[in-house]
Amino acid sequence: MPKITPSQPTHADEIPPEWVKVQESSLVLDQMCNEFIDKVILRPIEPLLGSIQTSDASVDEIVVQLAQCARAHFLFALDHAIGVSKCVTYPPTSHAAYACARTVIETLSTLHWIIDTGDDVCTKDRFARLLELYSHDVWNERKWDLRIKEMSGKDEEEIKESYEQRVEGAIAIADHLGIQHKRKGAENRPIFATFLDATARVGRCMEDADLDYRLYSRVMHCENLAVAETCMVPPNILNPSEVIYVPDLALRLIRSLATWVARATHALYAYEGRDFSEMDARIQRYLTRLRVDEER
Repeated sequence: MPKITPSQPTHADEIPPEWVKVQESSLVLDQMCNEFIDKVILRPIEPLLGSIQTSDASVDEIVVQLAQCARAHFLFALDHAIGVSKCVTYPPTSHAAYACARTVIETLSTLHWIIDTGDDVCTKDRFARLLELYSHDVWNERKWDLRIKEMSGKDEEEIKESYEQRVEGAIAIADHLGIQHKRKGAENRPIFATFLDATARVGRCMEDADLDYRLYSRVMHCENLAVAETCMVPPNILNPSEVIYVPDLALRLIRSLATWVARATHALYAYEGRDFSEMDARIQRYLTRLRVDEER
């Protein structure tokens, strides 16, 4: 059954007038994310002729894992972008949206890093980054299993041996592809690529977005000044029984998210070799409805 979208926005009578625009914008962000999610989920994973993904596939079949990893990051980020939308829908929360937004921007920065198609990045670099992410995941799971070994009833040596086999598998792939790697010893994970910290990744893929990322992090860690500056529904000091709505904060957050999602969609389409003309037109319509500046 096709989705039915009302031609005119509907609002409950109790929504404060100053929050109506936020309500409308959150619905637009919802529509944007849901449409892009559907597009990505429903299309086949096979690469298209002439695409960068096809070029990578000619080197090694590990490209399938690379493509799946990229899509997983894209869908995960958009899922949290919808979470932001829910947080600012009336009645809005004060700070929960920033936690979701931080996840969105950090995940999208990793997506850009994985499928980077810059002039100084080649197939081998993308494969090395995929192995680096895998190494991170495996080692985090290893640490967790060792921490809860008594609760799970597992033997420490058994845990280490199990994860060592997985690590050795990644090393074997790297050796096969000629990817340089280093490892200090069995108690250290192998390193296949330089994995920048989140702030640096965000700053590289989206101009000035690292400033927002730092702010969202400060809010998540409940730094008093950051919390005070970003509160969307602060109390009315003059009348404690009332609250004040700050719609500009919510609108800026929504527009920033829409911009980051648009850029990530473009990056994913470029890597997969998809026709971006139709999607670009859709993106432009969404950004126009959200009144996102052309420069952004």
